Amino acid sequence: MLSKFILIIICLNLFLGCGKKEKESQVDNLIDVVEARNLGLAYLEENQLDRAEKEFLKVVDKVPDDAMGYANLGIIYMRKGQYAEAEEQLNDAISIDPENSDIKLILAEVFEAAGENLKAIELLRESLAAFPNHVRSLYRISELFNIVSYTNDIDISSVTKEKVKYLVELVKTRPGSTPARLLLIESLLEQQLTDSALAHMEAIIQQIPEPPKEAKGSIRDAIKAMQIGNNPEASRSFKIVHNVLKVTARYQGDLTQLKGPGGSLVGFPILDFSENLSQRFEDESAVLTTLRFTDATALSGLDKINKEVFAGSVSVMKIGDFDGDKNEDIYFSSSLNGQTKIFLLRQEFGEFLNVASKTNINHNGVDHDANFSDINNDGHLDLLISNSEGVKFYKNTGAGFFNNISSEANFFVKEEILKIITADFDHDGDLDIYALGEKSNFYWRNNLDGSYTEMSKEMKMTGKKSNIKGGVYGDFDEDGDLDFISVNGNHSSYLLSNLRQGEFQELNDIGFTINGRSIDTGDYNNDGFLDLLIIDINNEGKLYKGLGENLFQEQTILPKKSMRDGKFLDFDNDGYLDIVTIGNKGIHLFHNAGDNIFQDMDLLLPKDVFRGNTINVMDYNLDGDLDLIATNDSGEIKLLRNDGGNLNKYLKVRLVGLRAGSGKNNHFGVGAKVEIRAGDLYQSRIVKSEVTHFGIGQNLKADVMRIVWTNGAPQNIFFPGSDQDIVEEQILKGSCPFLYAWNGERFEFVKDVLWRSALGMPLGIMAGEMAYAFPNSTEEYFKIPGSAVAPKNGEYLFNLTMELWETNYLDNIKLHVIDHPLNVEIYVDEKFSIPPYPPRKIYSVSKKFLPLSATDGEGNNMLPILSKWDYKFVSNFIMTDFQGIVEPHDLILDLGDLNASDEVTLFLHGWIFPTDASININRSQSIEGGAFPPGIQVINESGEWETVIESINFPNGKDKTCIVDLTGKFLTNDYRIRLQTSMQIYWDHAFFTVNEPDIPIKETILTPTSADLHYRGHSQIFRKGGRYGPHWPNYYQVTTGPKWRDLTGMYTRYGDVTMLLQKTDNKYLIMNSGDELSLYFAASEIPELKMGWKRDYLFYNDGWLKDGDLNTAMGKTVSPLPFKGLSAYPYDKSEETEYDSLTLTYLEQYNTRQITGSSFREAILQTNNK
Repeated sequence: MLSKFILIIICLNLFLGCGKKEKESQVDNLIDVVEARNLGLAYLEENQLDRAEKEFLKVVDKVPDDAMGYANLGIIYMRKGQYAEAEEQLNDAISIDPENSDIKLILAEVFEAAGENLKAIELLRESLAAFPNHVRSLYRISELFNIVSYTNDIDISSVTKEKVKYLVELVKTRPGSTPARLLLIESLLEQQLTDSALAHMEAIIQQIPEPPKEAKGSIRDAIKAMQIGNNPEASRSFKIVHNVLKVTARYQGDLTQLKGPGGSLVGFPILDFSENLSQRFEDESAVLTTLRFTDATALSGLDKINKEVFAGSVSVMKIGDFDGDKNEDIYFSSSLNGQTKIFLLRQEFGEFLNVASKTNINHNGVDHDANFSDINNDGHLDLLISNSEGVKFYKNTGAGFFNNISSEANFFVKEEILKIITADFDHDGDLDIYALGEKSNFYWRNNLDGSYTEMSKEMKMTGKKSNIKGGVYGDFDEDGDLDFISVNGNHSSYLLSNLRQGEFQELNDIGFTINGRSIDTGDYNNDGFLDLLIIDINNEGKLYKGLGENLFQEQTILPKKSMRDGKFLDFDNDGYLDIVTIGNKGIHLFHNAGDNIFQDMDLLLPKDVFRGNTINVMDYNLDGDLDLIATNDSGEIKLLRNDGGNLNKYLKVRLVGLRAGSGKNNHFGVGAKVEIRAGDLYQSRIVKSEVTHFGIGQNLKADVMRIVWTNGAPQNIFFPGSDQDIVEEQILKGSCPFLYAWNGERFEFVKDVLWRSALGMPLGIMAGEMAYAFPNSTEEYFKIPGSAVAPKNGEYLFNLTMELWETNYLDNIKLHVIDHPLNVEIYVDEKFSIPPYPPRKIYSVSKKFLPLSATDGEGNNMLPILSKWDYKFVSNFIMTDFQGIVEPHDLILDLGDLNASDEVTLFLHGWIFPTDASININRSQSIEGGAFPPGIQVINESGEWETVIESINFPNGKDKTCIVDLTGKFLTNDYRIRLQTSMQIYWDHAFFTVNEPDIPIKETILTPTSADLHYRGHSQIFRKGGRYGPHWPNYYQVTTGPKWRDLTGMYTRYGDVTMLLQKTDNKYLIMNSGDELSLYFAASEIPELKMGWKRDYLFYNDGWLKDGDLNTAMGKTVSPLPFKGLSAYPYDKSEETEYDSLTLTYLEQYNTRQITGSSFREAILQTNNK
């Protein structure tokens, strides 16, 4: 039976063939080819193989030198079981396009269908040798290895190894694919590669949404078994995990992307013409001539839904993939005379089915707005609805069901909420709720523990008491944080500028005053600034160009009137945002022709376009072009499918914020800025939903993509795929400056410095106010082994680099040369401490004692890891949602018999992966709190553990030694100690000393003879010792250019800065990220080393550090400058001092280099006006 879809395409053919002026023969032929292509693909989608064959025979007849037609004929004959004919057509296609991996994959599937699996494997091997990142071929060959592994004459071991090789490449190419990662883990366990399986298990729990409860226990069991190398137990637990996750919608959606829908629809159709033919589409008129929007309401099943809608009703519609299967779903409600019908439309194979009752979506009252958002950051879209009876909150369980938690959320106010906006306005890693009411606005801060705090007054976001119609968020001043613009009904539109630290400023002078009813934001002119599309109360569409700095300039009034709603979209995928509107006179389409000209393109719409109220954009059929979905005046929902927009190429981006071990960004990256460059075409988008769409014209792919996540961290992706999940990169954005020493052959990293200082670092809410870290300078010493330093030309050389998102204020540097007996090691305490700092003490170690045993809380042996300093770390703890915070865990050390010991000193060497300012803010909001540092417990007389040291603090960064005095701390003759913490500390080496005697030393203190400040760039970072090791810089692999959104202000000019580092005097060196300070110390000032002695070094630094985290106080700017004696930072006016003449001279002489945010913004931006 001929479907409605096919009838629509036939009608389109008739429409295109009639009523047109005669065109040149070449253009006519091009249109005929595109029509045959579109119709053939439609028949293939319906599996109408004879009709599809007829259309693609037309294609090969008209363009015999293009591979697309032959390839799709190959699919048709394969589905018919005519394998010889399929092979012939596909060989013809390959002869035309020999490098096309998609066509070779189809031929391999023909071989597989014909029972020639080994032939299919060999073809895919050859194809992948040339193009190793072809995702579907990687998956297919791994599945073929599974099939042939059951053949008796196959070496299963070699097959499994080869399968693992391809699965590893598949995961590298598609790190966000759940099936790919799980299949790899399964194969690694089969090969007894338990630790490699653990690495991927740790990765996948960071990425996937919160798993079903049936899998949670087994995930934990599998990880625990993998951590101790118990492969059989790990395999048993993992099989349960895999089987549970296999049936989830998200897994199946990812699997469809790898293998297709299956069943009779075998083979991925080829959508694109060859490059030679595609070049003829570079003239945008060719695409626009063939592009049409087709009413697909009936095909999609929405006509059945509309039969249940109240005629003339008020409708609310919201799009979102609530089940995670990569198909867009719809929430829709129809209200009339106080009655409401609720629809939750799940898309299944192109048809929308109402599953509201099955999923527990049911309420009374009249809806005003709806919003799909992942409020609890578990990777599942929840549903928020503003309703005449209050705000409804449906929590997505991830199992196809919602729980109504409206009462628990307590979103109760005395007025009706008209609009709901969700975004991470406070940049603490979760989505907050901004509700626009009839008279005022409400801001519910998400505490991420199931509670919400109304903060609109504290954050100055109550808004004006006026007729609010809508609002949009975005970074309108390009300073890295989210602002907000509302449109009201009485010329009182305003902008809320984000000042950070939970405060906004209302701005009214923003370049326009308008009575608005609808607003959307997008970068229509591709200059990197967000622009506005506003439909005013006179039903006119107005366009405002963003100028940055929270200012806008009116550009044009769209030529149509009677508009009620409007959206930006790129309907022809040419890389420039177009506009669609809806209103009293129907839908209107405007094509962006450049120079603020938007051409009327209503001819691309069906003739009987309906009047309506709201319009949205979605890729309904996942074919790479944007479709339109709207509500009409009758309250019905209508779908217009885009046919032909995908003649231009596209890029679909799904951001995946890490769900475990991070906590820095919301799971879908909502609010992030995504920028791409394809050739000379630059575009930017703000992430508003799970999928962000870019058209890229006839560029085959984007060259580079930059994501600036909502925590401010940038991430660059080179040559991204056309449809790709971009997983958040776990990077260290703030820590401390890096110090490198010349060792006689090269510069090597030795320590990170200034760790004691964290200006403006929030610690949490105390007495109702935010508490910040102490403002004292560091006065810090740490050891550099003698083997790491060697003189060059009579000087010791050190380079101190700024590589992270930070600014330092370096006041004093000294190099202490410590000579001591050869048979003794020296140490200084390198753990974090708070002022007043303890005096420096040099600890001698003439004899190391290892613990008799070292176990974790579950009795696993840790002594082999801790017995020497070798960059192998204790790591068998379970991550929480947040970087720097893990589940509480124990380390138990048995020190043996210490009865005769008067003094006992414990040495612990390791590193810490810290939280950051935004994580501290997030955790301070919750009753669950943050991390607690390790303390010391010993056995008391009752045989129980008793705390004797509340906190030993933690390592000052990476590769540091914590020294703990245990003298007099033991309560019995049981000399076991227990360290318990929830900090993410990785211990490398543990030993202790007893009754250590004093030793003679010879100390020489050197000041820099020369210090030069200059630009260097940023080192490549790796993890020393493997994935549990600290982030370690490679001095000789450097990238240049802006990496971070720098703190703005006045920095020290480049050149000689020796005088600034001689003494502590508040006249310090100010360094920006990318800067390098080269330090020289005169080796000639050191006395000759005594016989039988050796030499080590202590590096002293005094100064401050401030990072650029969006929740660091004053973290946007270099100022206010710190100084000795501060009681707090940021400080108030009572501590401000007037600069004396010497200080003014210092500022004018040295701090003359101005840094703005423009270089970061322009790093990827290129001018590409139409």
